[in-house]
Amino acid sequence: MLFKFEGDKIKIITAPRKFITINLVVSDYQKKFIEEWKNGNFKIGEVIIKKDSIIIPFKKVVNPKNFEHIMTIDINEKNITYSIFDKDGNVIKTTRLDVYKLKRIHENFSKKREKIQKKLSNKPMKLKTLMEKYSGREKRKVEDYLHKISKFLISEALKYNVKILMEDLTNIREAVNKKSKNFRRRLNRWNFSKLQFFIEYKAKWDGLDVEYVNPSRTSKLCPICGCKLDPNGQRLLKCNNCNLVFDRDVVATFNLFKKSQDVGSFRSPERSLMKSSY
Repeated sequence: MLFKFEGDKIKIITAPRKFITINLVVSDYQKKFIEEWKNGNFKIGEVIIKKDSIIIPFKKVVNPKNFEHIMTIDINEKNITYSIFDKDGNVIKTTRLDVYKLKRIHENFSKKREKIQKKLSNKPMKLKTLMEKYSGREKRKVEDYLHKISKFLISEALKYNVKILMEDLTNIREAVNKKSKNFRRRLNRWNFSKLQFFIEYKAKWDGLDVEYVNPSRTSKLCPICGCKLDPNGQRLLKCNNCNLVFDRDVVATFNLFKKSQDVGSFRSPERSLMKSSY
């Protein structure tokens, strides 16, 4: 289909020198993309015309950045831990983000659904409508929260001009299926892959490179000597060979870097683990 996009309208060519003009209803958010297109920063992709809408994809031409540092991100059920290294393996920064708000969102909507099920158990049609309504609200709240987290992580990535390394979660479903029913329910609600998608999308939008690393044993081995770590407290792991104690989430970020770079040692950051709620 031949067409001509003019920002607030689109002309569809039906025959030589003949066309149909469709005026577009454009939101303020969409106007930003149109302005970027007018300025030559975006290109138009393949337009899809439906009965009640027109989908106009915008493409951004991105020049990949030459990274100066490496950022590893470990996504857990209760927190997200990231470390930033220079290319020699020196740890510049390590931070843990407490994502308790995400758990609270799921718990609140779970309680609401339980109440609705009890109240409308004899009204299946109304029950279905309300369940879909609240499921949609939960999904939107979760995605909004994940967008905010990914936006913050990318702001950190841009500040240090990094290449991002994350765990390859391709086989996470197989591992989760071996766990208890309660654990599976919690993990299914915490959509790791969706957060990774948001991070990768935003990173590539800004010209940052993203790579995935096999996460096998990243939380079990000493990043210095490779020996198995033993539990040494609530969140701590000890290497009896090196006589060093590590936070288990920080260990994962160190080992992700080590796996990708095949380096043998790290230098401690000037500051200890930074903690933050998000």
